[in-house]
Amino acid sequence: MTNRFIRRLASSLVNHRALYLLVPAIFLIIGLAGLPRFRMDNALDVWAGADPRMAALQEEFAHASGVDDFILVAWSAPEAMADEEIARSTEVSKSLSGLPFVRQAFAGPVLARLLGPENALVDGLLLRRDPQGNDWMAVLALLETDRDATAALVAAEVRQALEPNRPPGGFRVGGPTIMNNALDEASNRALGRIMPPLVLVIALGLRIALGLWRLALLPLASALLVTGTVIGFLGWLGEPGNMLLSALPALLIIISLAASMHVVWHWRGHSGTRQQRLEAVLSRTLIPGSLCALTTALGLVSLSSSMIRPIFVFALAGAAGVLLSFVLAFSLVPVLLPGAVRSGGPPVERKHHSPLRRGRALTLALFGAAALVSALTVSDLKFLGSPLGFFPEDEVLARDYRDIEQHLCGLTPVQVVLAGEEGASLDQAADRLLPTLRAVPGVDWAQRIGIWRPFTGGDTPSPGRRYLLAMCRTSSVPDLGKLEAELGEAAGVDVHLVGAVASIIRIQARLLQTLLRSLGAMITVVLLIFVIILRQWRQVTAAALANLLPVWIVLGAMALWKVPLDAATVMVLSIALGLAVDDTVHLLFHFRRSLADAEAPDQAVESALAEVRGPVIRTSLITAAGFVLFALVDFLPIARFGVLLALAALIALAADIYLLPVLLCGGRSRRAAK
Repeated sequence: MTNRFIRRLASSLVNHRALYLLVPAIFLIIGLAGLPRFRMDNALDVWAGADPRMAALQEEFAHASGVDDFILVAWSAPEAMADEEIARSTEVSKSLSGLPFVRQAFAGPVLARLLGPENALVDGLLLRRDPQGNDWMAVLALLETDRDATAALVAAEVRQALEPNRPPGGFRVGGPTIMNNALDEASNRALGRIMPPLVLVIALGLRIALGLWRLALLPLASALLVTGTVIGFLGWLGEPGNMLLSALPALLIIISLAASMHVVWHWRGHSGTRQQRLEAVLSRTLIPGSLCALTTALGLVSLSSSMIRPIFVFALAGAAGVLLSFVLAFSLVPVLLPGAVRSGGPPVERKHHSPLRRGRALTLALFGAAALVSALTVSDLKFLGSPLGFFPEDEVLARDYRDIEQHLCGLTPVQVVLAGEEGASLDQAADRLLPTLRAVPGVDWAQRIGIWRPFTGGDTPSPGRRYLLAMCRTSSVPDLGKLEAELGEAAGVDVHLVGAVASIIRIQARLLQTLLRSLGAMITVVLLIFVIILRQWRQVTAAALANLLPVWIVLGAMALWKVPLDAATVMVLSIALGLAVDDTVHLLFHFRRSLADAEAPDQAVESALAEVRGPVIRTSLITAAGFVLFALVDFLPIARFGVLLALAALIALAADIYLLPVLLCGGRSRRAAK
């Protein structure tokens, strides 16, 4: 049955080349047309909208208070009330108020002179003296709730408006929109820095591995077609970009290479007519290739169980790319192969030292030691608690936030919504809550929104609702889930904490659930695949151990290197398991074929290694080299994501070439050595 299907598929590829070229061309045209529509924009809003209930409460708060988003411009001087600083703050306030997206701007020194430095709107928010005796002052610009300006436009126009009044020490600028723009810029920068060297390194790696440019360009062209099509369709769907999707194009190029690489490698090792060569290639690669695509795609789909939309979109787009790369590897690539190289390519390399003949004890000892180290360190894994952890310490945004929060006030707004029966008791609950909120570590300033309404013209609060605003230090935002429960108990009513940056921090705390669900689903799928291939529990256990150990070692490396769990690194384990399984499936497929030919297990392992070692080693090394390039970017989640996957690819390669053969044969390896 399988042989008949392979013969028919090979015949179709030989006789209907135009059809197999037309369909990818259509996808390419549609994808390229959608690429201009794909934009990295308003990354913070994407994360904030991940929880619809919280997003609705945040919108309710914005309309009731007139305070939705803000930009805070701070600077220091020896004396805030000096005429020069009064004049500067007045000019800055006027410049910001003149921008079309600014509703109102408050100058700290001016308000201090009019209302007194102890005014609730001034003290601790717009004016403060630091321990060194310098005054830090700020102008607070409240942004329009409904505005068309993007974060990039807002940030650019604000900085342009500030330039004429720059103090000697410069301005420090912060706020949700500034954070939003920094995330967008870092995502775009990461994408721009990774792609050119990635394509070059992969092209050179394929050329070295396959020996001819005509062969090397086929897997690369297929991977680029997959990437352009998937990103283009995201553009057509209007899916906004975010920091995770900035890594998707590079990830798609890398993971799309494996299937095509195996096809081209086996093509160059066979001779005969086109039909004969295609039948030989398909018989060796189609079944393991389909299983690899299935496991990798399901591993990515398992991440879509997360209710965090950026991870959900990343997972589905990645899975679609894997399936499309499989289709192209067994349609477009075979069609182009006969025209790309003459028959009679070089033979497959077969002379290698076997792990069954030497180093068995060393192999087990090394992997056992690495697993033990991981077990001792994995408890040290921590979640990233602040969006500032996405940036290097010398980044402008990190410097500005650090200075403002150290000398003036926190920049992370946490919007507090109280829900209860309308009446004086609800007002009393809000008043009781203020001292409790101000006493929370990390909270620098908190007030009811009534102080804003004379300036902002917010709507009348909804019946049964009261609102407070707290400004927290971004580097030490409290545990929002725990704080929400404590505030609710203190106030005696339902309390909800919302806000854009606060939503990211809350989502970070849910990443463990995403990690456990996705990894559990992926392990289940992998075990089913191994059962289908091997049908013997001892061999299934050996294969599972050889694939789970690299994931466990990567987890330990994260803890050892103090890499925090964030929205990017939480996906590493599922993707790493998918990468490990790809090579294992090819080895196990040929192992079972050799067993079916009445070979002993140790001889079957030797035959399987001789068959797949070449493409497996080369594909893994190219994959690792591609992921290492992620370290070129200064956006830390993406850099960590790539380096960890490079490590995973190398450990998985070592496990497949050295550990898995030893585990599959067990004690029989000693007879092989004799």
